[in-house]
This record gives sequence, C-alpha cells and structure tokens, in this order.
Amino acid sequence: MAKIWLLSEVVSGAVTPTEGAREEGILEAGWFTRDRLAGEIVFPLAVMERDWDGLGVESWEATCLLCRVAGL
Repeated sequence: MAKIWLLSEVVSGAVTPTEGAREEGILEAGWFTRDRLAGEIVFPLAVMERDWDGLGVESWEATCLLCRVAGL
C-alpha cells in the first residue's frame, strides 16, 4: 500500500474511489484540508508537521520521507 500526498488546488469535481480501487481495498479517496485531517492517523507524521502555507511557493523543495514497513 502506498499513500501519496500532493499539494493541489481543487478546481472542480469530486474524488471518488473507482470499482478497481475498491477491489484493491481503497476505501476512501478525496481532497482533505489540514483541519479535516486533525485527529486522524496520518503517516508520515511530517505531513501534519509541515507548514502547509509554505508549500507551493517558488522556493519550496520536495522532501523524501522514510518508508514504514508493516510487520506481517
């Protein structure tokens, strides 16, 4: 499983899981504000620790974060 976090500006429309996504176990897809994610389990923690207002400015740089491996 991979979570991908993107800084985006919603122009129109809604994000919904496709049938294929549901078959793969994706239960929820959408655009989330920082307030909507407050109190949720968000990994990596750096997503919530970052200054979101500083993202998307010309001087912004991408950050590579460590992966977490689940013990099965």
